[in-house]
Amino acid sequence: MDPILLLTLIGTCISFTFINPFSHQSNLMVMKPGGYSTATFVRFGIPLILVCVVTAFLVGWGLLSLR
Repeated sequence: MDPILLLTLIGTCISFTFINPFSHQSNLMVMKPGGYSTATFVRFGIPLILVCVVTAFLVGWGLLSLR
């Protein structure tokens, strides 16, 4: 497996921190003024992570098939 592709996929997947509001400071900045709870982040974060993981998989698979 190409190490650059592997590192790119790992780096992309590390940034999928949509479920936990405490994972990034901008999530915390909008949490209180927006009236969001941790359950809100989980409810919207799970589908967003699934879409991102499928997209990352398809891009990686597409790049591997080009070789």
